[in-house]
Amino acid sequence: MKLIKSKILLFGLAALFTMAGCSGTSGKNGATGATGPAGSTGPAGPTLPSVSWVSPTPGNSTTALDVVIRTAFTKAMNPASISTTTFIVSTQGIPVTGTISYNSGSQTAYFNPSNTLASFAVYTVTLTTGVQDTKGNGLAQNYTWSFDTSASLTPEHLYVANGGANISVYNNASVANGNIFPDRNISGASTGLSSPDGIWYDSSSDRLYISNQSNSSITVYNNASTATGNIAPLRTITGASTGLNYPIGIWYEPSFDTLYVANYNGNSITVYNNASTATGNIAPSRTITGANTNLNGPEDVWLDSVSNTLYVANGASNSITVYNNASTATGNIAPSRTIIGANTGLSLPYYMWLDLGQ
Repeated sequence: MKLIKSKILLFGLAALFTMAGCSGTSGKNGATGATGPAGSTGPAGPTLPSVSWVSPTPGNSTTALDVVIRTAFTKAMNPASISTTTFIVSTQGIPVTGTISYNSGSQTAYFNPSNTLASFAVYTVTLTTGVQDTKGNGLAQNYTWSFDTSASLTPEHLYVANGGANISVYNNASVANGNIFPDRNISGASTGLSSPDGIWYDSSSDRLYISNQSNSSITVYNNASTATGNIAPLRTITGASTGLNYPIGIWYEPSFDTLYVANYNGNSITVYNNASTATGNIAPSRTITGANTNLNGPEDVWLDSVSNTLYVANGASNSITVYNNASTATGNIAPSRTIIGANTGLSLPYYMWLDLGQ
């Protein structure tokens, strides 16, 4: 009996020592479990559109009364989402009526007020989150800016013919300065512009005449003080019968409604009567051309309507040829005078200006 109890006691002590050894400081800890695989990154959220620039410049205090309000975006936008309810112009809390347009090429929206703005007034423009890109993503938050108007209805528009097939227009030319955006830009396939060079603005009719070198045409635009975007010309003079051949300099004389065009490759000056209505493949009313004229790469024309004298700058012969009786001059006529020679300093004369006030 005693022997059995002793064995049981020894077995219990052995088990106790074994359990104590597992948690003792001299025992070995269990191995750390392996780290599970990292979770996959979820898809990125959509890139929201934002405003890249606006015009008039925020805070501008000399905005013209006939301004077209513009804003450009960082992404292609859905034109249907840009309306007078999402592109809001107001003054003293009163909404301004106008029409909205969108140029997909420049990603620019335009607000053209129905009426001229009031003088010395503060206008606020708000683009709401309802303005969306082509995928339905709206602006992150409303975008708002303000500008002040001046007392001037018509700013000093500066029209620039860019050989890259567009016309840039800058308002307030007397103070324009620095790295500014044009207030308007006439550009696009519908405009008919093709390496535009010569430019003439007729303020009496608010009409713009442009000579296009590459396609030998004259494009004419009405409402020039507000014309913008990919607009079609009112009229286009082009075709074999016109005599246009790489036209550069142009001159419009409103008192006679006559357009003079210098054709560089044609060594000619083509003249079109009834210029305010001339269109299509029409023959010129008169053409000054031929060996006797001394025209050689004519680049610019200037008409002195008081003395009825036409001045022509010839780039290929470094000369200025002058023709009397400009209103009837035609054919292979000799110039009345020619400025030419080493002493003149003429070197590829391109454009010129005649000061009639001195």
